[in-house]
Amino acid sequence: MSTLFVAVNAGPMKMQMQPKATPKKKKEDKVGGAKHDTSRHLCRHEWVELLVRVAVARYILSKQETDVSIAVRRLLS
Repeated sequence: MSTLFVAVNAGPMKMQMQPKATPKKKKEDKVGGAKHDTSRHLCRHEWVELLVRVAVARYILSKQETDVSIAVRRLLS
């Protein structure tokens, strides 16, 4: 499961969007007065992608389902 989190949170789009010349810094936001590291959190679209990947791993790869949408529906029900 942790490898799925890493795959979703560190996709190729994020890696390409960072400037190459500047050193990599962790973004920090203030939420409720406390700082938190946003590189360790998932966005909404990343969360949905994680659910789809889990459904594929659980139902499609085990050949219990052949359609991804049905596999996601089955995961969520």
